Amino acid sequence: MPKRTGYIESLLEKNINISRFISRIYKKGIVKLNLAIFFVTIFAVMDKTYLETRMVDTNHQTNAELISILRCIFDDL
Repeated sequence: MPKRTGYIESLLEKNINISRFISRIYKKGIVKLNLAIFFVTIFAVMDKTYLETRMVDTNHQTNAELISILRCIFDDL
């Protein structure tokens, strides 16, 4: 019978080790999921705040360009 008790203790110890392993995997999964949600949120915010403009070479720069950019920004608000 003493063998049986050692066997049960061995199974319990293995079960505890497996539980710890699963817990670590779960925690790492939650951390990865939170990071993924964070990055998706950041990209969504950037998508809404990013102003699409094109580079244009001109010989004479004027203040109209700045006013045009500001107008685009405030029109989207």
